[in-house]
Amino acid sequence: MIHYFSRALEQCRTEIHSSTWGYVSYSEKAIAATPEAYKLLVNTAKRCLQLGCVSAAYVLKSAIAKSQIEKMRKEIGMPEPLDQVLFADVSAAIEFVKSTLATPEKLSV
Repeated sequence: MIHYFSRALEQCRTEIHSSTWGYVSYSEKAIAATPEAYKLLVNTAKRCLQLGCVSAAYVLKSAIAKSQIEKMRKEIGMPEPLDQVLFADVSAAIEFVKSTLATPEKLSV
């Protein structure tokens, strides 16, 4: 899954006609990343930041996946704790990102 996302990221970014954008990770069925997948996840997240991602929200259920995302966010310098950008459903995550993008002083990444 992360392999697909990392490849699709560059193409999707060219279709976004804004200097800043946000990301919603709807990964409620994800359980855990292998060590190789985790490294790719970190590199992909870094690339997201380089490409102008300024807000991220997550829908995760697995305690292991939550721990890995929290670790990844710290590694790449995302400021908020995971609990501030973790949502129970995709609709709430989307609303968070939309709100953040609409209010520059709220930018989260």
